[in-house]
Amino acid sequence: TRVVLHGGVCPCCAGRFKAAAPAGLEPGSPFGPNLRAFVLYLRFGQAIPFERLARLLRDLFGLEISEGALANMLQDSAPAFAVQTGLIKQRLLASTVLASDETSVRVGKKTFWTWVFHHAD
Repeated sequence: TRVVLHGGVCPCCAGRFKAAAPAGLEPGSPFGPNLRAFVLYLRFGQAIPFERLARLLRDLFGLEISEGALANMLQDSAPAFAVQTGLIKQRLLASTVLASDETSVRVGKKTFWTWVFHHAD
């Protein structure tokens, strides 16, 4: 459900106003946590590009969603991952021995490097 809130300028006091959202349709993402988790899994676990992901959601669920909405959904999930990343980093740095490894991956004509850090646990 898309809610469009219109506003305007009062002709008497020249104050600006905006309509309030109906009950239950307040501002925020219309996508629930299950869809968000599914999109995160498909994007990062299965490496499905945005265009194909939008098409997949349309074909499987009849959900018309733009690539921009998918990008926003992933960006809104970033703080939760940042918290977990901080906890993992803190745990790694608390160890007496820290080992690392790098793995290369070729994408197109460019080489990228993935660093992996681990300790005895």
